[in-house]
Amino acid sequence: MTHLANEETEYKETENSEENVLVSSNEMVLMQTAITDIKNPDTSATQSVRLLLDSGSHRTYITENLARKLHLKVTGEQEIKLVTFGNNSTQCIKTKCANIDVKLKNGEYHSISVNKVPTISGNLHRSPAGVLDKEHVKHIIGSVDLADTLLTRNETSSIEMLVGNDYYLDFILYQKIELIPGLFLLGSKLGWILTGRTFDQDSDGPCMLILTHGNNATNTSLFADVDSVVPVKPNLEDFWNVESIGIIEKQNISDDEHAMKMFQDTIQFENGRYQVTWPWTEEFPDLPVNRDLAIGRLKSCVNKLKTKRELMMKYDEVMKDQLSKGVIEKVEKSPVDGLVHYLPHHAIITPQKTTTKIRVVYDASARTRQENKSLNECMYRVPLMLQDLFGMLLRFRMHPIAIVADIEKAFLQIGLKPSQRDVTRFLWLKDCKNPTVVTDNIQEFRFCRIPFGVISSPFLLGATVDFHLKCYENPVAENLRNNIYVDNVITGAENTSEAIQLYTNSKAMFADASMNLREWITNSDFVNKFIPKEDRADTKSVKVLGHHWNVNEDTVTIAGPKNKSNEPEWTKRTVLKTISSVFYPLGLLSPVLLRGKVFIQSLWQKNIDWDDNLTKEDQEKWLSILIDIRKIDTLQIQRCVCAFTGHSKKYLLLCFCDASEKAFSTVIYLHVSEKNTTDVNVIFAKTRLAPIKKLTIPRLELLAVLIGLRCLKFVKEQLRVPIEKQFL
Repeated sequence: MTHLANEETEYKETENSEENVLVSSNEMVLMQTAITDIKNPDTSATQSVRLLLDSGSHRTYITENLARKLHLKVTGEQEIKLVTFGNNSTQCIKTKCANIDVKLKNGEYHSISVNKVPTISGNLHRSPAGVLDKEHVKHIIGSVDLADTLLTRNETSSIEMLVGNDYYLDFILYQKIELIPGLFLLGSKLGWILTGRTFDQDSDGPCMLILTHGNNATNTSLFADVDSVVPVKPNLEDFWNVESIGIIEKQNISDDEHAMKMFQDTIQFENGRYQVTWPWTEEFPDLPVNRDLAIGRLKSCVNKLKTKRELMMKYDEVMKDQLSKGVIEKVEKSPVDGLVHYLPHHAIITPQKTTTKIRVVYDASARTRQENKSLNECMYRVPLMLQDLFGMLLRFRMHPIAIVADIEKAFLQIGLKPSQRDVTRFLWLKDCKNPTVVTDNIQEFRFCRIPFGVISSPFLLGATVDFHLKCYENPVAENLRNNIYVDNVITGAENTSEAIQLYTNSKAMFADASMNLREWITNSDFVNKFIPKEDRADTKSVKVLGHHWNVNEDTVTIAGPKNKSNEPEWTKRTVLKTISSVFYPLGLLSPVLLRGKVFIQSLWQKNIDWDDNLTKEDQEKWLSILIDIRKIDTLQIQRCVCAFTGHSKKYLLLCFCDASEKAFSTVIYLHVSEKNTTDVNVIFAKTRLAPIKKLTIPRLELLAVLIGLRCLKFVKEQLRVPIEKQFL
């Protein structure tokens, strides 16, 4: 779908959008929008939506969110050939179809067929047009029944439906009134549509979405499923999101209020444990009984395990252990009033772990048929309530004594109410010594706690831990709330006394919720000796948020690229894979990785396909860069940047910015002083490539100042210490 005006355009990256857009630089373009009711023809469920009429789109689409609200029945599946803007290649896309009724202005309904997609576009930016204040224009508009509202202020709204050319002329009438040159009232069965261009300029940014092209259009940001024969290009979204931390303002994304309210209304504390319910998207979800699928997957699991007798017995021991601890319970064959669903499972082996070496993983995304829903699709994927990973890394370096611990089998410590348990049934063998999947040797179980693998489990864990810690109004509880990532506690203390107090109080608070904080480790021998052996991690190195912390040396090592083998022939794909596999969001390795990013940009400018071999010249350039990248994991970074233990410390932030023809960057130093002693360390850095379209050095320097200001704000918020002064 394209909406391209003839006037001058420029490329911009907006702060409040996740995708790039083309916007008019000297005019406001009013799109063809209308507000109307959409009805499910089977149930009469109705939703009021703003739709966009687009004669450039072949098909009509609605979002999966709207389809879910209307409880639409899937009527089939269609394959669509997609050609995106600026691309000559054709992609094959599969979408599900449904039927809806659209309410017309005369009160009647028009039936159409639509294709469901997760997202139609980014937000639609609408602004008031000054030309509408002219008397003759106001008179004409006031005499007709408009399809959409007139604006008095800037507005951002989502598009839940797009009417394509397949039904466009079913709604558009032949009447057209020209208000001023280029601006029209277009007659339609939904009301009069105000559309066209004006010479108003929006001072607050782009006034209208015209073309989104941020992600690969064949990926999940737009379509639900991609034909397996289509070669999928790498999804760069995660890579660039990490690169943008601290630079791009946080998106204003509110928590799912309905799910949170459901959680708060239903959580109970019974018999020393919290009991929760699943955050269902519907009161009566259409969830199939999938026992046959579970039996098939059980056969596959048993066939793999029985070749390794020891693993089979350990797998069985996990089941017996969970049964004895009340994590699961046997299911007796009796009539059930409510939903019944089964979770297939398989083994994950992690021999490098010091605790659980074999883990049972449950698949809540399994479907019996393409048109049927999985358990995960029936639940809200609500915010995970995880603390900012990058802020935790910053704060981890602030304490003279660093402390790491984790909640033992965290998900299995949150109870499920009995009414919620039958959707977590699973099958296992009664007798593992006779590993045959026959009726007499199958035992049904169900979970009494929330299992790992269900899409809402991380939310329920995070919300429950947060709910519990809020009950304690003390500094230790607040410290824990701010420094828990899933089931990992990553914090620290100023001295040994505070560290011991944190250990003692934390253990007690989590024990009150039947949770056990274990695997404690610090860089203080004194504190380690105080912690009982059963709670202490017996290791000299521990993984902290993807990095390796050497406890004895108190240094952090960053994992290098995963692919260390010498490729016979390097391609753009393997180069990008190597660079993006290095994860260190605080940016201390920016000088090393920047050369790689500049090299990737040069490959883009040469229009090299993803799997084309690099030229000999490019191979030589890349191999010289790769030598440095492969040395990353040999670099040891001192963890603590604030070794002073007194309470009279003063903190300053020093930010430096610079730019060149190829990139612009910023680096932030933390200056700590106590009495007559000072210490200065780099704590955060970011680099950005200069646009391919050449900009002057002064403009690039201004961009460097911009990201410097944003990084200063980000670092100050995340450090959570009193910053006396900031210097740019």
